Amino acid sequence: MVSRSLHIAFRVDASETIGAGHGMRCVTLALGLKQRLKQLGMKADFHFVSTKSAQLLVNLYRQNGFLHSVVDTVDSSVDHIKADVWIVDHYQLDRVFEQTLTNRNLKVMVIDDLANRMHDCHLLLDTNFLENYKNRYNELVNESCRLLLGPSYALLREEFYALSQVQCKALRQILICFGGSDPHNMTMFALNALRLLDDNCIEANVVINDNHKARNEISEQIQRINSKTIHKVQLHINSRNMSHLMQTATLMIGAGGSMHWERCVIGLPAIIISVADNQRETSQYLADKNVCDYIGHFDEVGIEQLAGRMADLLRLPHRLSKMSNSAKTIIPLDKGTPKVCDEIISTFQLTSTR
Repeated sequence: MVSRSLHIAFRVDASETIGAGHGMRCVTLALGLKQRLKQLGMKADFHFVSTKSAQLLVNLYRQNGFLHSVVDTVDSSVDHIKADVWIVDHYQLDRVFEQTLTNRNLKVMVIDDLANRMHDCHLLLDTNFLENYKNRYNELVNESCRLLLGPSYALLREEFYALSQVQCKALRQILICFGGSDPHNMTMFALNALRLLDDNCIEANVVINDNHKARNEISEQIQRINSKTIHKVQLHINSRNMSHLMQTATLMIGAGGSMHWERCVIGLPAIIISVADNQRETSQYLADKNVCDYIGHFDEVGIEQLAGRMADLLRLPHRLSKMSNSAKTIIPLDKGTPKVCDEIISTFQLTSTR
């Protein structure tokens, strides 16, 4: 057992441009590590470091009791931050930055999705599910790096590991959520498509963050839908109950990224519109396996196209059932965040005496 508190630092940015996904999954990992280390009788503090221009989730970090520091640029030195372990989740950082840490004999983990640059680290996590996902990093990491690859290592929040049994599921309930930042306002896009479905009474839940740039417009649009159509739409801001909303939905309209794995655990069928280039390939691969219906990139899809696909799927409960069953085969409930935490503790020997 250690005789002092561990110091674990995250180098991660979140902004309207970058999105919130990197920061959200790091928070999930930090909370998971905190709980697992506590079970082992160990104390740890967590320090989030972000660029001055990318502080979208600062309030979330602080609400969870995490320290937060700001650096001027993406590649600014972090030598002034006290840490035993660094977890780096940033597309603009590579082995050059990582070596500034490993050269100081610090332990380094990288979270990546792209497999497009060299890394120097002890542990690398990439949850992407692609045809070649097991081999993408063969030439990109140092020989001693341990790889955690595939959706069985998906970083899911605790609520997804304590799923309740939903007894009654609405036959036409849609969940609309495009992540923490939704820079292209695809939430409004989906609401406009929903308005075109005037032949069936549909219930819908819409989830956005309180800092969504079109929050007022979305709220007004929902009021118009509720007053002028037979649909019933409810807005949820900063929902802390996503697993329940997913469990009670018939179909989800959303983006790729980490929400893929949340849907898979629930077994929730989805129509996917990618909002970042790195979401395209995994979304298409999952669609090929009948896990979701991927209809294209945000700038390639029309409102009428989305409305038509929604109407078609809602008329085909047998297809939704098959999609749900396919999704449930992707993520084992006995792995995910707890498995990643155990791998970190084991790889970095965090239980050893100091």
